[in-house]
Amino acid sequence: MGSKKYSKEYHREHSRKWYDENRELALKRSKKWNQEHTKKMKQLWADRWKVLKTEVLTHYSGVSPPACTACGESQLPCLSIDHINNDGYKEGRARSGTRLYLRLKKEEYPPNFQVLCANCQCIKRDLFNQEKRRH
Repeated sequence: MGSKKYSKEYHREHSRKWYDENRELALKRSKKWNQEHTKKMKQLWADRWKVLKTEVLTHYSGVSPPACTACGESQLPCLSIDHINNDGYKEGRARSGTRLYLRLKKEEYPPNFQVLCANCQCIKRDLFNQEKRRH
C-alpha cells in the first residue's frame, strides 16, 4: 500500500516528466478529446450546476423543492441567493454565480442569505435604492 511506485507524488512526477517530453503529443490528444466531448462536458457541467444550485437553494429556503422566501415562486431558473443585508458588494467576485454557491456549501451555509426570485430581488433592490436616496 505504501509503495513508492503508486504514491501520488510518484505519479505526479512521472506524469509531469512524460508531459515535458511529449508536450506536442499531449496537446494534440487534449485538443482531439475536447473536440469529441464538448457536448458531453457542457451537459455534465450544466447538470452539476443544477444539482449544486438546488442543494444550496433548498438549504436556504428550508423547503424542497426550493422556493422564494417572499412570494413562494418555485421555478428553479427564477430563483437565486440574496444577501439579506445588501452587502454582497463586499465579497467581490465570490458574491454571485457558481463561486458563491460553491463557497456557501464549503462554508457549511453561513447565515445572512436567503432565496428570492428575480422579481422579489428587483423589488428589494428598488426599495433599498429608494431608502438610500432618502438619507
